Amino acid sequence: MAPAIKTANWVFFALLTVSSALADEPPCRSAANLVDALACVRANEPAFRNAMDGAKEAEELESSAYRLINPEFGVDYLSGNSFGDVQREANASLLFTLELGGKRSARAMVLNAEGLTLKADAFDQRITALTELGGAVLRLHQLQREKAVLEESLETFRGIIRLYRSRGQLPPEQRVSLNAFELITLDYGKRLLENEAELVRVQVRTQRLFGENSKGQSLDISKFTVDLKVASRTLDEWIENTPEMLRLRSEQRKAEGEFAMARAETWPDLKIGPSIKQVTSGPISYNMAGFAVSFPIPILSWNGALRTSREITEKRVQAKAKWEAQDVRSQYSATLTQLEKIATLLRETPAEADIQRKHGTTESFFQRGLVSGALIIEAHRSLVDYYQTKHGLERQFLEDSLKVQALANARGQP
Repeated sequence: MAPAIKTANWVFFALLTVSSALADEPPCRSAANLVDALACVRANEPAFRNAMDGAKEAEELESSAYRLINPEFGVDYLSGNSFGDVQREANASLLFTLELGGKRSARAMVLNAEGLTLKADAFDQRITALTELGGAVLRLHQLQREKAVLEESLETFRGIIRLYRSRGQLPPEQRVSLNAFELITLDYGKRLLENEAELVRVQVRTQRLFGENSKGQSLDISKFTVDLKVASRTLDEWIENTPEMLRLRSEQRKAEGEFAMARAETWPDLKIGPSIKQVTSGPISYNMAGFAVSFPIPILSWNGALRTSREITEKRVQAKAKWEAQDVRSQYSATLTQLEKIATLLRETPAEADIQRKHGTTESFFQRGLVSGALIIEAHRSLVDYYQTKHGLERQFLEDSLKVQALANARGQP
């Protein structure tokens, strides 16, 4: 019986271990490319999923402007004596507030303005989650490549230093080259340290979804290319959904709403409702019913200064919005043009195998004494700069294309 129990315990432990491992499995570990990685981010990142209801968030806020005001219940009770007779009087009323002058619609306009800001914040949050995590996955792949290039350059420089030092007396040109290689190693050592530090930061950023051993994903331009003709043709439709334009419209709507509220406040709120009165005078007691009305009389102040101020503000904000709307439009027109140019630049970059072949040829020229050490240093510097420039363009292309795609797909939506 003991061996059977022992075997059962081992089976239970194995099942528990497997289930625990499955539970801790990063959800995006199996992403085969950057498109799959972004789809997994959309499905599993709370910062993205929780920002999907920006329109509903704004709608509910605006709806709160039309809430009904709770009724007021009032009671008056008086009791006394007159010539030995009891005198009592009780009044009760239930008053409902009727807002006049368009106060509710003015309040809805102000809350609608706040809702536009909420929609802009929600969009920014979605794009930030996508670009930061998607960009981190891409950056992880880029950093691995940059690290390999930096390590190869540093090892080449150190190898040349060892070679020169082993030769004893050097001619002037090689002595100058040795000094240059000794100096350049510090710069490349610093670049490598910075690369490794950024690599750690990116790995920490991505490990929850992609695992700590993820190597990242490369960028396939064709998977993220935006139809620029369609995007340009529909610019007027989707430009209104950009966070910049939403915040601009929010500022406009808020100024309009506050001016409308200032005008509406010249109208007093009416309070009306049923009223009951009970009177006792000695042996006589009787009840009365009717209605009560209450409203302020605007004879001391019409608050004209506030209305004038709000009107001036509304005109100023409208003029400002008209001016800045042109800047927003030009900004996104420039983004579309830049996307096309970046895509062209990235497509025209030489293939990785071609770059490595030419780099190997350059080093063979140096080993045969056909080129100077200065050219080798410049060749490695150009190679590092090439990858850093290319990778920067890839990250910019990814961020801009994701934003434009999200806006183009959301046009016409509330």
